[in-house]
Amino acid sequence: MGQLDIDYYCRTYRNFMSASECEEYIEKYEETLNVDAEKQKQLSICRLPGGGQMCGYCNCMRINPQEYERFETLNNTVILRFEEVLDQYKQDINIHKTQWPKKYGYEEMRIKRFLIEGGDKDNDYLPNNYHGLQNHVDIYSYAHAKRFLCLMIYLNDDFDDGQTIFPLFNKKVKPEQGMMFIFPPTWTYLHSGARPIKNEKTRHGAKYFLMLHLNYIDLTKVNEYSGSSFSRDKPAREPMAENLSVEELQWPKA
Repeated sequence: MGQLDIDYYCRTYRNFMSASECEEYIEKYEETLNVDAEKQKQLSICRLPGGGQMCGYCNCMRINPQEYERFETLNNTVILRFEEVLDQYKQDINIHKTQWPKKYGYEEMRIKRFLIEGGDKDNDYLPNNYHGLQNHVDIYSYAHAKRFLCLMIYLNDDFDDGQTIFPLFNKKVKPEQGMMFIFPPTWTYLHSGARPIKNEKTRHGAKYFLMLHLNYIDLTKVNEYSGSSFSRDKPAREPMAENLSVEELQWPKA
């Protein structure tokens, strides 16, 4: 069973990736920033059309490993495990049928990097480069509302601090190489990233992690609202619940 963190719907799964797979992702990430710097700037959602930095709070240099051929073999190996760990997650939280969509999709993968304080100061990074991600939630607009679960894999742990912090729960998740952390990305799960600090084991000079979101993809319309009245002529039933019995619709008994 996955280790319980934060609350009932937050779980950690150790050894989702091997140490060698994590190291390979980091190596290929750095190679991509070196070899494909212009492509990275062109494709990055963090960049403005003129090439400037969009976000003034971090310099995570995120990339999508699915956009670069050098990651292909590694991606194909890791992606096959996602469904397996999700099946375990659903079992661990005793999920009810109506809680999990019949249809869902995977958002693109992203690798992010947060530099250890004081590292790489001679490189062309922003001056606010040496802090973790500020408090935020992963659903903050209509476009992002399709997200229902976040999967985060820590690629290294050779630093102090660097935890994923949930201030409202007063809890922290300590990074562990290869560990997957699953949590809901909704507004109720405010979180941040603590700044990674150098220690005697530090080799990489940064905290790296890979993440993606699960998305609702069923576009069935329940009703339409014109601004003054509903334009439907039949009950707005929940499609997922139509074929469930009364017993199945009830919350599982303890």
